[in-house]
Amino acid sequence: MALRVAFVGFQHGHAYSLYKDLQDHPEVEVVAACEEDEACRTKTSERGITVTHTSYAQMLGEVPCDAVACCDWYGIRGRRLIDALNAGKHVISDKPICTRLSEIDEIERVAHAKHLKVGCQLPVQYHPPFVTAQKLIRGGAIGEVHSVTFNGAHSLNYDGRPAWMFDSERYGGSINDIAIHGIDALPWLTGRTFASVTVAREWNARVKEHPTFRDGAVVLFKLDNGAAAYGDVSWLSPDAAGFKAPFYWRFTILGSDGTIETSWHAENVLVMKKGAKEIAQEQLITADGHGYVGDWLLDIGNAPASDRLHTERIVRSSRITLAAQQAANGAVNEVTL
Repeated sequence: MALRVAFVGFQHGHAYSLYKDLQDHPEVEVVAACEEDEACRTKTSERGITVTHTSYAQMLGEVPCDAVACCDWYGIRGRRLIDALNAGKHVISDKPICTRLSEIDEIERVAHAKHLKVGCQLPVQYHPPFVTAQKLIRGGAIGEVHSVTFNGAHSLNYDGRPAWMFDSERYGGSINDIAIHGIDALPWLTGRTFASVTVAREWNARVKEHPTFRDGAVVLFKLDNGAAAYGDVSWLSPDAAGFKAPFYWRFTILGSDGTIETSWHAENVLVMKKGAKEIAQEQLITADGHGYVGDWLLDIGNAPASDRLHTERIVRSSRITLAAQQAANGAVNEVTL
């Protein structure tokens, strides 16, 4: 029997890919869709999605379903997911799944108490350049990891962004929005874990009409072996670059025996080993095709793969990201994780 999913919120463009990925999966049936905002509801309908409800509470109360998917504005997501979990539903969301540390604590508590699972739309680990890099790094190709740099800078394209993004309470911060991809991928990629937030900083760089919107965002972590991980997760990439820039989600990993570099659009993985005179280009390999929806279903079936997405990992990655966001908000350094 297919997993019956009710969908709430189409406030972010990722809603349409999340909806499609669920709809296309043979073991999932999308049984209802809710959007409370009239303008967004009209846009969603124009894109061919039948909106069945204008009230989330009503949908949650009357639609027979096994799970709830959410892509609402960021600041309300935590409450949406907690309500669904309390109603006995599994949940899946675009990132971020919430904007407050208290919410991730409550999500973890209720999910554990009710034996429910949390999924998240985090695609990095299913993408061939990173699948290839992970196999090489975890196989010892560059020895012990000493430094990781990732560039997750995005293009803002201001005119195409929803108004809620520029409301700090509804948005929640650039680090929480973007850094989650790199933070979740790094332990899987390298085998290292996060020990502390060394420093995190956000600032208003270019969007002067919204002085509280901090489009500049960087974070530096200490890893469990004393190594460092630095990420640029700003909105400072040129608008024309979109998601096509060659530096989009570029990871550079330096180890005791060499260096590996790749990125979202890379056609290979670059490897420079200690003592080598030339850079090797490793051919890309592909993932097994499960994807984040497939991993969520495995988790629901109590058969999660330890190195894939599952509830515990999503909660942990979200908590680390929120701790970094809080450090930036309060200008607090050296936060132990």
